[in-house]
Amino acid sequence: MYLVFTSEPNYSQYTHEELLDVLEHIDRDKCHHRYQIVLKEIDNRNKGISPKTGSKCKSPISSVKKDDNVVIKAITVKRSESPGCFWLGIVSYATFSIFVLFTLIWNTYT
Repeated sequence: MYLVFTSEPNYSQYTHEELLDVLEHIDRDKCHHRYQIVLKEIDNRNKGISPKTGSKCKSPISSVKKDDNVVIKAITVKRSESPGCFWLGIVSYATFSIFVLFTLIWNTYT
């Protein structure tokens, strides 16, 4: 299982003024996808559609088929949607990595 951490903004949590500010300052060529998302969010708000809000620590699990019989499961945690879960994942991953390195070094020299 792999953890995938992204820093994609969650525009549904932005106020209308913040969305207009993003629209004014975003680089349309480099961030065309984000530009379209902001436009759609503003359009939805103008139509009276409320923004979608997620629950805390919501982590969708997706499966990716790598080879014939190997399936990799990935958990995506977005920093903008749940910063607590994002940093918990970073700390957990770092702690596990340090433990593995310590174990390898300990076994090599003892």
